[in-house]
Amino acid sequence: MVCGRRVDIHDNTLDNTGVNRTDAGITIQGLGNPVGIPARVENNTVTGFRYGVWVKQPVSLDDPPPPHHDIGYNRIRDNDEGVQVGWGDGYCPGDPPHGWNLTEDWGPHPVSAFLHDNVIEGNGIGVNASAASEPAVLCPNSGPFGGNFSYTRLHVGRPILLRNVIANGTEGVRVRAWIDNATIDPNDPFFRVAHVDASRNTIVNQTRGVHLQGVVFTPRPSPQSPG
Repeated sequence: MVCGRRVDIHDNTLDNTGVNRTDAGITIQGLGNPVGIPARVENNTVTGFRYGVWVKQPVSLDDPPPPHHDIGYNRIRDNDEGVQVGWGDGYCPGDPPHGWNLTEDWGPHPVSAFLHDNVIEGNGIGVNASAASEPAVLCPNSGPFGGNFSYTRLHVGRPILLRNVIANGTEGVRVRAWIDNATIDPNDPFFRVAHVDASRNTIVNQTRGVHLQGVVFTPRPSPQSPG
């Protein structure tokens, strides 16, 4: 449902139990080019998917992006990953609304999601906030650059976690940078850093409560997800 300048996804039961786990129960994508519509995901039960909720793209290309996608009062259980924030494709040079001189708009942007008052339980990873660099975006007919090329950065996760219960999994919260090429510098300003702002959450019965994994260099082929 679209309410004014907001998309509401609420009071649904999505159960993929017993089916091949592909993609996400709820996907938030394509809402920020350049200023999009925030999503509110509320009072849903999401079970048995690869990702319960996947927040792929930001509301806006501003850094930090105002406002946040709002995800609250959901029960997200028994998925490979409860909530994935980030990892959606960045933008190519020349994609609307970009011009050839607006290089700061190309590639990755922070994906901000406010996760509050959810029960996230029985997932392999409760909440995954990752940055990534991989050849995932093929930019065709790239004007002054000539021909096609792959743009090598994906959107980066920056969730805010408040009053969630994250229980009974392998990792409660994961924060890391996944890089497939040791020549890429994580300090490059175009490589945005993942981070999590977490307070007043209950994280119990996890192998790792909060896993600050840092930079991981992994040769290709890359995983479809940093999970």
